[in-house]
Amino acid sequence: MSVIQVETRPKTSSAEVNRLRKSGVLPMALIERGEGTRLIKADVTHLRKVLGGKGGLKIFPLSLDDDDRKMNVVVKQIDRHAVSRKVTSIVLQEVAEDDVIKIAVPLVFEGTPEAVTKGLASLMTPVYEIMVQAQVKNLPESFVIQLGELGENDRIILSEIAVSDDLTLLASPETVLATTVQLRGMDLDLGETEEGEEGEEGEEGEGSDEESSDE
Repeated sequence: MSVIQVETRPKTSSAEVNRLRKSGVLPMALIERGEGTRLIKADVTHLRKVLGGKGGLKIFPLSLDDDDRKMNVVVKQIDRHAVSRKVTSIVLQEVAEDDVIKIAVPLVFEGTPEAVTKGLASLMTPVYEIMVQAQVKNLPESFVIQLGELGENDRIILSEIAVSDDLTLLASPETVLATTVQLRGMDLDLGETEEGEEGEEGEEGEGSDEESSDE
């Protein structure tokens, strides 16, 4: 795995931080074990190369200021611009295998509900990560959510997901991970309605015949 190369940066004004971004350098922060938070920076192109690719929670080796000290880090937080969604800052956290940390684990959705494939319902996935607490060595890369068995107006909630006993979920068990919403008009059973209407018309017809025979 590639090493994240970062440099320490001084505390500066927001204008200086914006100038860093415009020059292709991303302002970041590093939470060091027992040392507090250090301001750091890294080349955006380098970060894309190291952090990009397949999603999922991963542990990365990090080199600070090109010295001999090496550490392992996880991506603790990613901040994005409210409109453009462009990454504006990243927080890294130094970790060891036995450290207990709180971190967001991404959700990976697999499969497509039959109702969605047939155009009977639309699929909604309102959350894309779940906060957990665990030792670093017990953290999953992701939670895989299987969607294939979802019916119309169906849902999957957090309590239905099997997790290790070494993991504590920091979200409500009722958190909705995925849901299908029936499309309007798709619940009409026209065949059943027509049968009922035919039955009523038949009864009226029989009554008319009886009246005619009595005459």
